[in-house]
Amino acid sequence: MDNLTGIIKQTLMRLDNWVRRNGWAGYDPYDLHHWHLQLPKFLREAKYFRHLSKLPLRAEGRYPYFVRRALRIKKRIFPKAMGLFTESYTRMYEYFGNDEYLQIAEECAAWLVDNVPKGHKGYGWGLPIDWQSLIFIPKGTPCGIVSVICGEGFWKLHQSTGKSEYLEYCCHVCDGFLRDLNIDEFADGSICFSFTPLDHFHVHNPNIWIASYLVKIGQHIENQEYIAHGLKAAEYALIEQRQDGSLTYWGRDQDITGALDHYHSGFEIRALHSLWKLTGAEKFKRALTRFYDYYILRFIGEDGAPLRNPGDPTLIDIHGCAEALICNAQLSDDFPQAKEILKKSARWTINNMQSPDGYFIYRILSKNGRDRRIDIPYIRWGQAWMMRGLTAALDGLKERKLQNHVTVTLPSDA
Repeated sequence: MDNLTGIIKQTLMRLDNWVRRNGWAGYDPYDLHHWHLQLPKFLREAKYFRHLSKLPLRAEGRYPYFVRRALRIKKRIFPKAMGLFTESYTRMYEYFGNDEYLQIAEECAAWLVDNVPKGHKGYGWGLPIDWQSLIFIPKGTPCGIVSVICGEGFWKLHQSTGKSEYLEYCCHVCDGFLRDLNIDEFADGSICFSFTPLDHFHVHNPNIWIASYLVKIGQHIENQEYIAHGLKAAEYALIEQRQDGSLTYWGRDQDITGALDHYHSGFEIRALHSLWKLTGAEKFKRALTRFYDYYILRFIGEDGAPLRNPGDPTLIDIHGCAEALICNAQLSDDFPQAKEILKKSARWTINNMQSPDGYFIYRILSKNGRDRRIDIPYIRWGQAWMMRGLTAALDGLKERKLQNHVTVTLPSDA
C-alpha cells in the first residue's frame, strides 16, 4: 500500500471517529452573523450601539469558542454538511466495502428528505440560519449551491445502490432548479440560475454546477428539458470566462469587486470538467484547460499549500484545502499534473490542519512571519468538506491509465 494512501486512510478514520463522537450538529463561521441579525434593529443600526453589537464578530477570530459559549450560540445541523456526508460515506462504503458506511449514508439522505423546506415545487435546501447577502435571506430559504451538493449525494447513492428512490430525489432536485429558482435569459441565448428564489443574482459557481448536474441527470433519464437548460447555463460561464481563464464570483453585470477564491473556483473547474466528460464538447475542454492553468499557478503554493486567495500565502482556509483534494482528484485521470498536486496538497493539509483530536481547524493566518491558528471545528465548513476531500483523494490516487492528457503549467517545484 502506498504510504500516502495509508496516511489518508488513517486521517479519514480519525475524522470519522470525531464526527461520530460529536454528531451532525456543530458551529459555523456564519452563526454569529445570524445572532447579530436577530438583535433589535436599533441595536444594530443606532449610532451608539452598532459598534458595540459587532464586538462579538470582531472577537471571533481570536476567541471563537468563548464568544459562542458566552452568547449561547446553538450548534446546528446544516443540510450542506448532510449532503456532503451522504456522498462521503457512500464513497467510503465503495472503497472499504463496509455496510455500516452505507447505512450512515442512507441515514444522512433520509434526514435531507425529511427536512426539505415546504411550499416549493421541487427539492431545495438552504442554511438553518438567517444571512445577509445583498438582500436579507431568511433561514431555510432554498439555495442553489446547497441543493446541488445535496443532489450529488443522492446521485452517488443511486450509482452505488441502484435504488430508484435516490434517482427520484435527483429529479426532484432538478425540478427545484427549474421551477423554484429564477432563471434570467440573456440576449445571446445563455441563462443564469438565481442563488435563491428571492433574488436575481448572477453567481457563477452555483450556476455552472447546476448546469452540469442538469445535463448529467438529464442524460441518464433522457430528459431534454434538463439537458437544454443545463447547456444554456453552461454557455453563460463560457461567455463570462476572463482572459486569464478564471471566473469571478459574480457575473460581470453585477460584479463590483472582481473577487474569486479557491473553493468556488474549484467548484467551477469541476463543473467544466464534468460538462466536458458528459458532452465531449471541445469548448468545455478548452475552458477547463485555461481555468485549471490559472488555478494551479495562483491557488497552489510551492509546498502544496492550498491558498484561499489567488497568489496570497497569508491565509489558508480548510474549505480551500478540501477543495484542492476534490478538484485535483477529479481531474487526475485527464491531467497528469493533478495527481502530483493532489499528493502535495494532501500531505500539507494533513500535516498542518488536522488537530490531535482528529478534526480539522478552520484557518491559518500569517502576518510578519508568524502563523496564527484559528482552532475550531466548524462542521459544515471544515469537517464535512474534509471528509469529502479525503474520500476523493483515495479515489484520485488509484492507479489508472491517463486518457485525453492535457498539459498545463505547474509551479516550479511541483
